[in-house]
Amino acid sequence: MKKTLFFTLLLLSILTSCNNKTEAISPPAFAAQIIPPGTIVAYGGAQIIPDGWLLCNGDDYNSTDSRYRNLFNAIGTTWGGNGNPTFRVPDFQGLFLRATELTNEVGVGGGTVTALSGIAAQNPGTQTYEGKTGGEPSRRVPGLAHRHTVKMEPPYKYVFYIIKL
Repeated sequence: MKKTLFFTLLLLSILTSCNNKTEAISPPAFAAQIIPPGTIVAYGGAQIIPDGWLLCNGDDYNSTDSRYRNLFNAIGTTWGGNGNPTFRVPDFQGLFLRATELTNEVGVGGGTVTALSGIAAQNPGTQTYEGKTGGEPSRRVPGLAHRHTVKMEPPYKYVFYIIKL
């Protein structure tokens, strides 16, 4: 995959250089030109973030700093900050990302699943608990349906989410 991408970018840089340009654009420089600011990707490299990218860790940056101007123009205060002079990159540490429709607001999400269990799921509001202590029956406790918070977590691997400057 890496070789295919490299050779595709190399070919594009050669074609670009033949199109009334005097020098070829290197594949990394070409990639930097075609990836728009605000692009978020999963990065599986070493714990050194590539040049031209920031870690999606919720840090604040100065919107008037020329190094971050393009990113601020792309994301504004979607992820926090007041825009004068700060803005925040998203904090995706420990989160699963989910794609959305264009009609939904970027940056909004959820994540807790609540489920009824046992008898309560079949007949909410009338559950009775009857347990035993030391082999002896305990008292009957009338109660309402109870809820459990269920952690829904598929198998996972760790990556860094980074955002293009």
